[in-house]
Amino acid sequence: MEYSYVWEKFFGAMMSLVGELPLRARLEYAAQSIIALKHQTIPEDVKDDVMSLIEDLTSGNPDGEEGKIHATIKRMSDEEARDTAKRILGYYDKIARHRRPH
Repeated sequence: MEYSYVWEKFFGAMMSLVGELPLRARLEYAAQSIIALKHQTIPEDVKDDVMSLIEDLTSGNPDGEEGKIHATIKRMSDEEARDTAKRILGYYDKIARHRRPH
């Protein structure tokens, strides 16, 4: 099966993670790229991990009008934010291995 859609979403997340914004802001943009993924679109060997990541990125209780992603990420420690970014990179690598060469 071709996993172009999920790869595109994770590629977008990776592009969000590189840049000059503070890590939490980059992580929010990355999360926005991947939270809408459905389990049917994700390769089996990484499906549970990705669904867990999505849950981890949206588990916060928003204050006022802030979104779930913002509420979750703002409460992360620096170490948790770095670990989450590393998880995204690792899952991107696994998903990229499913892509067919051009």
